[in-house]
Amino acid sequence: MLGLGDSYEQVTVPYLALGVSEVRTLVLREYDGSLREYIDSHDIDAVIVAYASFMIGAHDYESSANYAMFGFY
Repeated sequence: MLGLGDSYEQVTVPYLALGVSEVRTLVLREYDGSLREYIDSHDIDAVIVAYASFMIGAHDYESSANYAMFGFY
């Protein structure tokens, strides 16, 4: 399982870890690589996106530090 998120992800992942064999986390604003390649190379079978609701729309504005944060292509 891969957890993507901000502070919400940090409190969610420990609970999710109780039910899966491996948990990885990734902070997208600190990661330069391809999310697709990361998922493929680590054999990820589930992705949990745990962001504050106001962060989800933040990627729509080029002036935002989180612009294009969700590159699921």
